[in-house]
Amino acid sequence: MSKKIKVQQAEKILFGAIASSALVGISTNIKHVKADSLPTSQSAPANQANKADSDSTIAEKTENTQSPTTVTTENNQEVQTETDTPVSSPTQSVQTVNWNGIDDVTYDDVSKTLTIPGSSKTITNPGRIRGNLGTIDATKIQTINITGPIKLSGSIKGLFSELDNLTTINGLEKLDTSDVSDMSFLFDHDVNLTSLNLGQLNTANVTNMDHMFSMCQKLTSLDVSQLNTTNVTIMNSMFYDCEALTNLTLTAANGSTKFDTSNVTDMTSMFEKCISLPSIDLSNFDTSSVKSMQHLFYLCAKLPSLDLSKFNTTNVTNMAGLFSKCYSLTKLDLSSFDTRNVTDMSHLVSVCDNLTDITFGNNFKTTNVTNMNSMFYHLQNMKELDLSSFDTSKVTDMAYMFQSTKLTKINLSSFDTSKVTNMKWMFYQSNALKELDIHNFDMSAVTNSDKMLEDLDSLDILVLGNKNNIKDAKLNTPGKWVNVGHGTHNNDDNPEASKNWSSDELTTNYNPATDADRYIHFTKKPETPVAPSTPNVTEPSKAANVTVHYQDKDGKTLSPDEILSGNIGDGYISNTKEIPGYVLMERPNNATGFFGSNPQDVTYVYQKAGQIGTGNENENVVPAKSSSKTGTTNKASQKKSAISGHYAQQTDPQKDQASSVSTASSKESTLPQTGNNKTEKTSLFGLGLLAILGSLTSSWFTRKRKEN
Repeated sequence: MSKKIKVQQAEKILFGAIASSALVGISTNIKHVKADSLPTSQSAPANQANKADSDSTIAEKTENTQSPTTVTTENNQEVQTETDTPVSSPTQSVQTVNWNGIDDVTYDDVSKTLTIPGSSKTITNPGRIRGNLGTIDATKIQTINITGPIKLSGSIKGLFSELDNLTTINGLEKLDTSDVSDMSFLFDHDVNLTSLNLGQLNTANVTNMDHMFSMCQKLTSLDVSQLNTTNVTIMNSMFYDCEALTNLTLTAANGSTKFDTSNVTDMTSMFEKCISLPSIDLSNFDTSSVKSMQHLFYLCAKLPSLDLSKFNTTNVTNMAGLFSKCYSLTKLDLSSFDTRNVTDMSHLVSVCDNLTDITFGNNFKTTNVTNMNSMFYHLQNMKELDLSSFDTSKVTDMAYMFQSTKLTKINLSSFDTSKVTNMKWMFYQSNALKELDIHNFDMSAVTNSDKMLEDLDSLDILVLGNKNNIKDAKLNTPGKWVNVGHGTHNNDDNPEASKNWSSDELTTNYNPATDADRYIHFTKKPETPVAPSTPNVTEPSKAANVTVHYQDKDGKTLSPDEILSGNIGDGYISNTKEIPGYVLMERPNNATGFFGSNPQDVTYVYQKAGQIGTGNENENVVPAKSSSKTGTTNKASQKKSAISGHYAQQTDPQKDQASSVSTASSKESTLPQTGNNKTEKTSLFGLGLLAILGSLTSSWFTRKRKEN
């Protein structure tokens, strides 16, 4: 064989090897790509070892009971190491435990019933059921059956408490409680208890019934008229949060009762949050020994009325929140109240939204009261309050006292505020208030008057005194304030107007020593007076007249017009007229204003008396916001206070800064696919090999031609 032939054969072998390698590489990579591209669920089937692992996991998840254990062998055959009893067979349903020395107390886990047999021994200060039944979960108990007599003594505090699923207790009459002194929290937090028969429960020696039925939230009816409470001194939260209770019997139908409150000193929160209770018979309540009535009727939301005529409050010191959030109360007669010893009246009637009238008797004394915080907060249907009999000489806290009310006038003439330190938000958002006289307020000790006068949109008259400090009061009523000074003080129809300030200027410039006065509010700025012809002219310029009309809604004149005259820049005040058979529909926006160079008309519109409603129909209608007095927005409706804890929370009216949250693009990002990437790499690899082969082939043919 010649050297040339050998070279040619070697080249052929080389080309063949390269081509073969390229094809093998392509084939191998394609297989890898396909495997990587498959979903996980479509990958190679699990081997026998994986199946054995899975079976072992299932076996481990079975309940730890007396049932046999399943074992998986190497050959994937399951055998039972003990018996052939199925793994899921239930345990015995009835368990026996010892409770307070009674050995044969049983619990049936199927019926969720706890059975307590009788005992010949007296059990003193027994431990409660929950937490004293060994491994039994007492929260699952639905029924308790007491089947034999048991004598208890001392304290049975919380005996049946916090049994979350308890619905029924049978056999309470078998309990001898004649020597029991403490029944506090007895049924507390039994939220699913639907009924209780207390007819034969002996309470003759009980002194403490604190939280006895509190949070029995499914009880709809409860008769306690036969409970002998002669010796009870504490009834704090006795019926607290019995939210479904609609029938509470304190006195039997025949008038008899053993429910005696003559020795009770603490009635704090006694009926608090009985939100469904429509009435409470207090005719036999003796409150002569009571010291605390804090939250007594708090959030009794459906009580339309309360007969408190027999209440003796001589010894009461705390009335905080006494009637707070009694939303349905319309009238409250406190004429029987003697409050000479009360020190705390905070939130007394706060958020009683439908209350229209409060009667204070001669013995309603506030001589020793130190706390009036939020006392009349959020009264939405009361128009006037006469507090002229109030002695506030010891009060230190008046914060939020009249916040967010619909009061139009408050008589504060007797208020002594020399010891008050907190007047924060005192009148804030009382946007129906037309006149406010605080000239007698001594604010020397006040350290916080923030927003005291903010959002008083309807305020026309503000009387300030020589001990008022209103720099932080944030008065913001739109318009101008002018002082009466030596003008006609009684009618405010000719104010001196030596001071003509905006609300902000009034609070900033006011000097108690020199600026104490009666200030009248005007909604329009005075027009610029006509310039005098020469610098020496000092005579005021005569203004155009203001004509006041008195018409019905159809434009018919009901009374002769009144003509008001004055000089440019002077203020004017028009007056209403009493027209027989008619009532004023609304006060015109320009009832007060300033004389200008152009004539002005003020029109009072009347309606026949028989055609107008009671005045309450549109109480909650909020007019559109305008710069005029009569069209001001009801900001109390717009800026509702948040209610948490016991009272409605007085929140800052400034808008909260909403936090921005960056959101991701709605277009989903596509993760790189392993198969796609490998396919691309394989294609490039194949193309590269083909290019090499092509180059080698071309070189070979070129050399071949040269040799020939």
